[in-house]
Amino acid sequence: MVVQRGNAAIRDHVINGEDFHIFKTTEPAHVRYLGQMVCAGTESVSNVPGKDGHARSVIVFRLVPIQKVDIHIASTEVRLNVTQEQSNRCF
Repeated sequence: MVVQRGNAAIRDHVINGEDFHIFKTTEPAHVRYLGQMVCAGTESVSNVPGKDGHARSVIVFRLVPIQKVDIHIASTEVRLNVTQEQSNRCF
């Protein structure tokens, strides 16, 4: 699966030095702030029903609250210390 545009921005936000904040729609024209997150990995999942009912492939982002992550940035890599239990799966 090709990761581009917005999905690439989510995946690469730490490398690019960008913050990533999550909001959830609670009702029309209202949102709730869920906090600052870090993308701790991605997974491609097939055969997920779309809004139209047809199966499609999606990218699942492992999102972790920034307070639960130790981030180590070197010139050639970014290393996140996080466990699976600390992460949230979001579509």
